[in-house]
Amino acid sequence: MPIYLSASSISDLMTCPKRFYYRLNKAPDTPNEHMIFGSIVHEAIEKCYNYEDAIVFSEEEWSKRTSTAFTPNLVSKPPKSFKKILSGYYWNIYPRMQELGLIGNEDELEYFFKIPMGDIVLVGKIDRLNRQDNIIFDWKTSGYPPSQESLQAFQFYFYHMCYEMIFKTYPKIYYGYLNGGSILPIDINPKLVYNVQRTIDYAVRIIQEEKFPWNVGYQCGLCSYKSHCFSELRNNEFIN
Repeated sequence: MPIYLSASSISDLMTCPKRFYYRLNKAPDTPNEHMIFGSIVHEAIEKCYNYEDAIVFSEEEWSKRTSTAFTPNLVSKPPKSFKKILSGYYWNIYPRMQELGLIGNEDELEYFFKIPMGDIVLVGKIDRLNRQDNIIFDWKTSGYPPSQESLQAFQFYFYHMCYEMIFKTYPKIYYGYLNGGSILPIDINPKLVYNVQRTIDYAVRIIQEEKFPWNVGYQCGLCSYKSHCFSELRNNEFIN
């Protein structure tokens, strides 16, 4: 059975091996409001051609997803930030992309890739791909401007490596800061690209050794496996 690894699942491993384990084994999860919000924004940008349609889509989707039994504690009223986030894309980022000539004739939205590598398969989904000019766009819904650390996130190095494996050339990667209505180029440091393969090797070793300890801390607050995890912790008498 192949092991499927994505940038986000490997990031989970670095944050908390037990979270990675739950994700790997499809444990019960409850998406928090930030996850639902981000997912809806990405879908709106993918499916809607203008701001007005994107707002309607987002508000309807929010009502649907927060009214289910799986999200009982969320406020059903759509957040006002939908308007700011989506206006940042449709009124600032997209026109800027056009102005800079970053949009191709046949750009692909939500481009999914799958790369077999022996016992593992690298997978991922790129928000927007301009294959003509080898440009990757990744939309971020954070309320805070990107830090130098976030502009050097593992995800971008993972995309860089996978793109080269698929298309035999290197991509230009842009960080789409939706809340601020701006796009920023990612500066890939060639000296750090090697670390991606080392990190993948480490993830495979952890899986093979079946070592998935808990890492309890601040990161638990937004974890979608929190309820399931804390239940297991209590059963293992890890906490009182």
